[in-house]
Amino acid sequence: MVPVFNEEENVPVLYAELVEALKTLKQAYEIIFIDDGSTDESRSVLAGIAGRDQKVKVIFFRRNYGQTAALGAGFKYARAKSWSHSTRIAERPCGHTKTSGENGRRL
Repeated sequence: MVPVFNEEENVPVLYAELVEALKTLKQAYEIIFIDDGSTDESRSVLAGIAGRDQKVKVIFFRRNYGQTAALGAGFKYARAKSWSHSTRIAERPCGHTKTSGENGRRL
């Protein structure tokens, strides 16, 4: 589960890194992005990814409710029995500094 807020440039990079890592596990997985009311193009980027990858689900908030609400929605929506989550993309240590299709769901 990944809460997202105004991260249009980082979402594709994180998605690619997640898929690469998850494929090595050789287990079923789903990636849930929770758009926490982004005002940039994060919504359209997420919708595009979800439209191309059935393992990606996106929950769209109408406004910013915060990371706790975003993770709560992700846990509620997840189909898996166990979870892992990432903090907001901007908070994760990496070299990247910049910060709905049929798989999308609005709350």
